[in-house]
Amino acid sequence: MELRADFTKLSEEQKRLREDFNKMLQELTDLRRGYRRLETRIQSLHGAMLAGFGELSKFAGITFEEFSRKFLENYLKAQGVLPKNRYLTKYKIDSEEIDIFCDNPAIVGEVTAYAQSAEEVDKLLKKVELVRGMLTSEPRKYLIVLTAPKEVARSLERLSEENQIELVIGKIV
Repeated sequence: MELRADFTKLSEEQKRLREDFNKMLQELTDLRRGYRRLETRIQSLHGAMLAGFGELSKFAGITFEEFSRKFLENYLKAQGVLPKNRYLTKYKIDSEEIDIFCDNPAIVGEVTAYAQSAEEVDKLLKKVELVRGMLTSEPRKYLIVLTAPKEVARSLERLSEENQIELVIGKIV
């Protein structure tokens, strides 16, 4: 009799634990959804800021490339990725110009005002290969696009994710 009562108590406790576990799983799912929405908003905000400041850079007398390099440099310093005494520069190797470059930490980036196709990813990856031998680690890769058509933007997003490229698109048309 006492054994049966203990078994019943254990069964009820197991049922309560399962219910609590299911609640926690639901909360985790909700948190993931919220995180994805927040990440999408942040990417959109970065894009909008880039587009707006890109337009302002015309009046400031600097090119979009120069503006993007400085914008990314300040962002990476604020995030602790780029030390305060390091800078992003333009670099030329084998007649190829790399828009955004730092050897330590290893950073390679491509900037374009308008992406007509997803070939911008290939351009960046080619430039990464050109400098890979002189870098001590796998570089962080950045592709900054001021404007891209919707279909091109989707392709850029997919290819960037596949190739571990940080993509910033200012405006999708």
